[in-house]
Amino acid sequence: MGFVWPMCPAESLKKGGEGMTTLLLILLGYLVVLFILAKTPGTVGKKIALYSVLILMALIMLLPFYMMFVMSTLKTNEIYSFHCLPEMDCGKIGMRKGTYMASTAELYLTVNGKGGHGGTPTLDIDPIVIASHIIVAMQQIVSRNANPVMPTILSFGKMIGLGRTNIIPDEVKIEGTIRTFDEEWRLDAHRRITRIAQGLAESMGGSCDVFIDFGYPYVFNDDDCTQRTHDNGVEYFGSENVEWLDMRMTAEDFAFFAQKVPACYYRIGVHIPGTPITNLHRPNLMIDEKSIEYAMGFIAYNALKALKTKSKLQK
Repeated sequence: MGFVWPMCPAESLKKGGEGMTTLLLILLGYLVVLFILAKTPGTVGKKIALYSVLILMALIMLLPFYMMFVMSTLKTNEIYSFHCLPEMDCGKIGMRKGTYMASTAELYLTVNGKGGHGGTPTLDIDPIVIASHIIVAMQQIVSRNANPVMPTILSFGKMIGLGRTNIIPDEVKIEGTIRTFDEEWRLDAHRRITRIAQGLAESMGGSCDVFIDFGYPYVFNDDDCTQRTHDNGVEYFGSENVEWLDMRMTAEDFAFFAQKVPACYYRIGVHIPGTPITNLHRPNLMIDEKSIEYAMGFIAYNALKALKTKSKLQK
């Protein structure tokens, strides 16, 4: 049986990066190390503290590899993990059986043109105009090519063309993501993205280099694991604080673990009641810190209940 805790850099705590930033487990590790070593005087104490923190950080970075080793060499019956949910109030928990979170791929496009003076566009090949057409044209992949009953998202979050008010640049870089729940359609969509980007750029006198980072598969929650997590949540939080959730177009690398063994990826509410809801990946995201206590308590409770269930089955 394995349990995975979310990880992310400390500065991502307010951004919601990977949820609860190892739900204070890393923070407690830092505090214990620093508290004990604070009694060591002088430079030696500072060096020991620094080395201890570096060692702790290295161990944290190696945890996913350790988990893969454990899962490949030892019998792992089931695995659980979670992420914070900013729109859910603190003290609540949610989960979904079956397909839960989307697969993802990262899109990196470089549109090549010929830069020059903005006042003489006939002498240039404007990559900004080409890039704009590519972004708009690609929306038809979702609206006209994707099966309407299969959720698909295509979003671009970055477009950089280093020109000036009167300077057309030589190239524009575009970055985005595509997410869905069907692997066959996922591959087809990747091919369509490449064809549209390159075809449009060439038709306008430029070219486009396309790189698609394949990313994570979709997250699939095992029915039995998820039902037990739900029931344990009712015992721990109360039935009024446990919710069945809809599918989400966000993605999670936990999906790789869920492909290997029965799994449940659930959500812990972190919203401070009475305050505006702030989305993930925002620098002003504030969490109710009571959620850390709830999350630590429940993941331990869920683990003990799972071990107890397994023990009964083996008798």
